[in-house]
Amino acid sequence: MTTNSIANRMPRLLAMLFVLLGLFCAAALPAHAEDYDTVLDRLSRLQALAREYSASQADTPDPIELTLAYTRTGEYNSTIWQLTAGVRDAGFESCVNSSDPELASLQNMNTVVLPNGESIDFGHLLASMNLVYNGIPITGSWGGDCEELARQYYGQAGDAAGYAEAMRASFNMDDDGTLSRFSNGDLRADLDSVVVGSKVTKDTDLAEALRSYYANLTEYDRVKEFISLSFGTVDTSSKAFADAVYSALLEDSGMQLLFYMNGMWTVKGWQIKDDYAPRRARRNRPVCRVPGRRGQSREDQERDE
Repeated sequence: MTTNSIANRMPRLLAMLFVLLGLFCAAALPAHAEDYDTVLDRLSRLQALAREYSASQADTPDPIELTLAYTRTGEYNSTIWQLTAGVRDAGFESCVNSSDPELASLQNMNTVVLPNGESIDFGHLLASMNLVYNGIPITGSWGGDCEELARQYYGQAGDAAGYAEAMRASFNMDDDGTLSRFSNGDLRADLDSVVVGSKVTKDTDLAEALRSYYANLTEYDRVKEFISLSFGTVDTSSKAFADAVYSALLEDSGMQLLFYMNGMWTVKGWQIKDDYAPRRARRNRPVCRVPGRRGQSREDQERDE
């Protein structure tokens, strides 16, 4: 994958996505990483309690949703997360706190070091898997993070290439999230949540699914499977891939809601606002079409010309 041709032609939001996909680097071991085996053991115990709790309830809530939702606190329990991933079960939380208080450590989780030595934001991984399991694979993973980057850097450059360059200093760093708004551990969580989450069923043992996935994981396999699941069989060096990614982002119902709640979406035609829509990088280049949109506004066309 390359970023040069993409940066020359795509809008700010899409340029950020391709920087996301293109800048993998080796991770240093963070200072306060949780022990991998301990975390998976606790996740297994949490899911066991979820199964017991579900069986005791008249409405038999989904143990997978109970397990993943329990780990979502702080920013992962905001209004948008509750609307898309669901509201946490207060009764189950009380059950966990009284039965196995140690499992509270699965909340507010940050860095875990994987068997291959890479670091990952495990709290983000589990929260994003919650959305993937609910059928919204883009919003809680790469799409939501791209939206955050779009808001953070909006107005700081004049074109897509400029935005990509502005982000390089703090993007995909060996960091626990305190310095980089989008650390490498956060990036890996985005990709892995889609790959693992897409295979989760109601009967899946979450801890074993993660353990199996990470047993012999390579960076190449991670990215290849993520792209295949998200965009199908595509040529990532083709200009058409950029259009496929942008369309996937805007067609996701969860992303539409997220854009709307952050003032980036309009109910007029139910589409991305003009300020965040694609721009022609140079004259006579075809416009990247947005679903439900016929092209640029007259104002945009006049400005380009």
